[in-house]
Amino acid sequence: VIVAFLVWWGLGVDPLVTLLTVMLAVVVVSILVDVRSGAVLTSVAVTLELVKLPIAAPVLVGSDVGVAQPLMRAASIVAVYVTARLIAGHLERSRRRMEGAQQSYRALVAEREEQQARRESHERFQRAFVDSATPFVIADLDGTLREVNGSLCELLGYEAPDLVGEAWTKIVIADDVEPLLGVVRRAVGRGPGAFHAEVRLVARSGSVITCLLDGSVLTDRDGRPERLFALAQDLTEQRAVESALRENEARYRRFFERIPVALYQTEPGGTIVDGNRALVELLGADSVEDLLGRDAGDFYALPGDRSRVTEMLLEMGVGTTESLLERLDGSRIWVRDTTRVVEHDEGLF
Repeated sequence: VIVAFLVWWGLGVDPLVTLLTVMLAVVVVSILVDVRSGAVLTSVAVTLELVKLPIAAPVLVGSDVGVAQPLMRAASIVAVYVTARLIAGHLERSRRRMEGAQQSYRALVAEREEQQARRESHERFQRAFVDSATPFVIADLDGTLREVNGSLCELLGYEAPDLVGEAWTKIVIADDVEPLLGVVRRAVGRGPGAFHAEVRLVARSGSVITCLLDGSVLTDRDGRPERLFALAQDLTEQRAVESALRENEARYRRFFERIPVALYQTEPGGTIVDGNRALVELLGADSVEDLLGRDAGDFYALPGDRSRVTEMLLEMGVGTTESLLERLDGSRIWVRDTTRVVEHDEGLF
């Protein structure tokens, strides 16, 4: 208004015309540059509303009302447009803010649900970890024990505080440290995955417990190896059973080899798969290797004897026959052969 008055006083131009022209230019420029500032549009709209008052123009500068009225009508149209654009802009910004708030809310809800799921999963794992009858351990990559469950403590005779924070070498026998380190390094180098190792653990009492470690490499959110998780299966009883079986097998082999009666085993087709020293001497061979893989039927001197023995075994499962055998040097001997069928899951032996 002041600028329009000065123009009228200095140049004699109608100040109302000057004012409305300036305001229209501002509106046009605002539209062209797409100014979205609410303050600019509000000031334009308020100014146009003030200018178009019926009394404002004549009182302000004494302008001709006939000239001012068309301009005020034009100002009214522009004011309505600017006001509508202002309202539309506010509505659009409100809609965007609402959408942003909704997205933020949904993201917050999803994050909280994910956190709740992680907490529940962690709680389930902790209950399974603590209450499991299988010894469990969680360790850092450098071997520092971070968590142990009651089963491991019971197996080794320690309390949990005695193990947490200690190096795992405290409970591993010295000879097994380097082999276990090699297994762990290879597992960490591969990344997420399982590893297995047989290791001897030292209990608090000093006793040695053979265990099978079934472990995996735990990673962080970025997939980088973070910790080691392993369960220990006590193999002491299993190893004792295996040792007893080996001893029994050794005793059987000693008995098998030393008994002064010819003993042998064949497949159902007749192939010799085992024999003792007495059989070697009976058939005139140099060693049992000379007999393994040969057909037992080749040693029967009379045609059909082997078939007769096989038929009897298939029918009765056990039997005794007298047969004439031909030794490797060509000589013949009569033998009494007591034979039985050994059955297993894969058929007849």
